[in-house]
Amino acid sequence: HASSGTSGKQIVVGYTKKDLETWSDICARQFKEGDSWKLVLQFVHGGDHYLTRVERQAIVHDLNVCFTDFYEILLAEGQKMGQNDKNVAAGYCLGLRVDVMEEVLGIADTAIRARKSRMKSRLPADLYELIFGTHAKG
Repeated sequence: HASSGTSGKQIVVGYTKKDLETWSDICARQFKEGDSWKLVLQFVHGGDHYLTRVERQAIVHDLNVCFTDFYEILLAEGQKMGQNDKNVAAGYCLGLRVDVMEEVLGIADTAIRARKSRMKSRLPADLYELIFGTHAKG
């Protein structure tokens, strides 16, 4: 990652695996403290509750707000990551199952799996493992 900071002189800063773990954990905790997480839990545990378009939009908005800095790392480390790629990565960081992401993000399960597969070739192995590793559901 390169930054000019406040000096205007560009410096390169490397992220350790621990840095990335901490960053994704902070983003996930921030999201889980908001109302959108309650909507996700209501869907997961509510039986027949399905999200409205407005609820989905609110969740995606909050994902974008809470995961902005983590998305910047993904963009810096990956090649051409789209918004849905970033949202799928955030869903995995939150530990969401594919069926839950399908409803929450409004993306078909096949598209979620395809994005995950595509990101494997676009992200460094340690970052991919952090997001999609064996701890991740789906």
